[in-house]
Amino acid sequence: MSFRDMPIRRKLMTVILLTSGAVLMLSCAGFCTYEMVALRKGMLKEYTTGAQIIAANSTASLAFRNEADAAEVLAAFKTDPRVVEACLYDQKGKVLARYPAGAPVSIFPTHPSESGYRQDHLEIFYPVLQGSRVLGTVFLQSDLSDLSERYYAYAWLAGAIIACSILLAYLLSRMLQKQISTPVLGLVETAKLISQEGDFSVRAEKSGEDEVGALTDAFNQVLARVEDQEQAIRKLNADLEERIVERTAELALTGRKLEENKNLLDSVLHNIKDGIVAVDEKGRYFVFNPAAEKIMGRTPEGILDNKRMEHFGLFRPDGVTPFPESEGVLSRALRGLETHDLEMFVRNPLHPDGLLIITSGRPLLDEKGKTMGGVGIFRDVTEQKRQENLKIYAKALENSNRELQDFIFVASHDLQEPLRKIQSYGNFLLDETKGSLSEAASVYLARIQTAAKRMSGLIEDLLQLTRVTTKAKPFELVNVSEIVGEVQADLELKLRETGGKIMIGELPELEADPTQMRQLFQNLISNALKYRKADVAPVVMVQGKADEGKGWCRVLVRDNGIGFDPKYSEKIFNIFQRLHANDEYEGTGIGLAICRKVVERHSGTITARGEVGKGAEFEIVLPIKQAK
Repeated sequence: MSFRDMPIRRKLMTVILLTSGAVLMLSCAGFCTYEMVALRKGMLKEYTTGAQIIAANSTASLAFRNEADAAEVLAAFKTDPRVVEACLYDQKGKVLARYPAGAPVSIFPTHPSESGYRQDHLEIFYPVLQGSRVLGTVFLQSDLSDLSERYYAYAWLAGAIIACSILLAYLLSRMLQKQISTPVLGLVETAKLISQEGDFSVRAEKSGEDEVGALTDAFNQVLARVEDQEQAIRKLNADLEERIVERTAELALTGRKLEENKNLLDSVLHNIKDGIVAVDEKGRYFVFNPAAEKIMGRTPEGILDNKRMEHFGLFRPDGVTPFPESEGVLSRALRGLETHDLEMFVRNPLHPDGLLIITSGRPLLDEKGKTMGGVGIFRDVTEQKRQENLKIYAKALENSNRELQDFIFVASHDLQEPLRKIQSYGNFLLDETKGSLSEAASVYLARIQTAAKRMSGLIEDLLQLTRVTTKAKPFELVNVSEIVGEVQADLELKLRETGGKIMIGELPELEADPTQMRQLFQNLISNALKYRKADVAPVVMVQGKADEGKGWCRVLVRDNGIGFDPKYSEKIFNIFQRLHANDEYEGTGIGLAICRKVVERHSGTITARGEVGKGAEFEIVLPIKQAK
């Protein structure tokens, strides 16, 4: 039984006994500690005095190194059985005489040290002086049996004192606790009697003028007040019975009015186009109008653990990220928070394509301001949002096309013209100064012309990249085999120079922009011929396969060139990304970026695979028919 649940008598006796025992134990512990410290100091002093006497008697023996006299002086320790061993050290720290006489020298310390208690004995070192001259040192070792006996005696004495004191405290507390417990128990018995019989006229008997007596008076005063209140309640009950009859008639009239209002509210909820829902403080729905069921695509039946977002298929406006339960309008309303114009995306079996809704909510409060539920209102704004987005996209597309057209104009005129002048004047300078320029000047002029040519090519590639979208043509049915054949004819001169060969396999027909398809395969096959192995004729294989059932086709462009590290399979499609220096392979690093942009414009994907020294492969996946 815990102390808190003990009877008050036992509590009082326990407190008295624990207090008395703690005080006695602390007192005895202090007394014993003091006596032990005093005994150890006395023993140390006693044997130090004995060593001093031996030192005084050993002066002549040490001065003349008389071992017999020294041994006779040490024999005085026979009178004290606690002395285990003793010896005299000379000036050099060597044992001159020892006690007992036959004790081996090895049991003594190798040299004098400091006096003090060791683990189970006491060691005393005292110098033998002749004037200020040190002749040697007296050493003695005593056991601690005397101390141990005194310790045991003190322990038994302290135990006996504590036991007797606790017994006396127990007898006194048993007699005296009644002065406190008896009045308190009287109050308890009175309270039990009132609880059992319900008679508030009973009074507790006062036993004295102390605090318990004051408590008894207060208890009796409370009983008197309760008795008066009980009588007043009985009178009120009679009055209430009369008023209940009157109120019942009023409630019947109010009930009829409430029924009429309910019918009117039901009519509003059934005819309004906005979804309206309401839940109680536990999240249970008690309002869910037909418009809400139509927009949400299902009823609230079957919701598990108030997981409304999962039940109705609610997502953030991106249509992918599940909407958090804690941020829903009803969850916020139950926490006393309002929500205004929150966008959510609904997707479930009834609405597989999804709906965009705008919802608001607020808590339902009682007259004291306490939240007793929540209400939410929402409407379908899918079509409205679609029209707004179309206007935004159309405006953005118009601005983008205008900016791209401006850029193309600047690039084709303002940038290309200075480069053409640099190349022309470089040629003029080369012709005019032929043979007169130094070798270094000729190299510098050649580098200028090369840089201008590269810059012109870079600008032209950038123009090609922007034209993928700004100069795009409508999609039409394209034969990929014919496109690749035209590219092969264009690259005939390059194929002769390199000894290369293009192998064209079965290729599908699909809806595409023919100009951009030609640009795609022109870049891929040109790269295959450019990044060839030294002294190895390049071979490019182009083949494909269509899956009419799935509506997709797959085209592979494979070569036997230098290949690339697989870790760069994504990096090579980034604009201006090159894996080789210009002095190894020429180029601007835009060709593959144009390829990816063309494929993405056709709603497809392009993937690169390769190994260093084992060639490269580009996989192009395109829809056979483009979405209208």
